[in-house]
Amino acid sequence: MPNALHTRPTGRVHVLHVVARDTGLPLLIGGRELTVLASDPDYAARELMRGRNPAHWHVRVTRPGQLPA
Repeated sequence: MPNALHTRPTGRVHVLHVVARDTGLPLLIGGRELTVLASDPDYAARELMRGRNPAHWHVRVTRPGQLPA
């Protein structure tokens, strides 16, 4: 994985969740929702989806304080 200092951030923080397409529920790890904060949501979404079946999962991107759609 490339060094985070070498990526081109958008300058704003985004909140990412991996969500099951069939239920709409977020991915839980150890009973807690996986939440990732990123300044480059496209890059972070690609990394989160690596090794996951896109037919079963998608990444939801929101802004801090924004309610999920």
